[in-house]
Amino acid sequence: MYRIVVDERVQAQLAALPVDALSAYLELRSTLETVPHNGRPLNPAVPDGVLTFTFGPHREGLVYYLVLEFDERVEVLDVQWLG
Repeated sequence: MYRIVVDERVQAQLAALPVDALSAYLELRSTLETVPHNGRPLNPAVPDGVLTFTFGPHREGLVYYLVLEFDERVEVLDVQWLG
């Protein structure tokens, strides 16, 4: 199982999410803990770089993250909500 890490900026982004968006993010977080490589590469030429994953009932949320295999850690870099 991967450990999810967020910094203060991402924590503030999460705190600003509407309740339904936060619920959808928590579902995504469960996915990131178990199969983080299921995300899409931000740059297909660098599949081991930054990954993205959409979330929400209409995919109106987007998370950018890195998978650090050596530490079994997922670093969440940014959370956006367009809903």
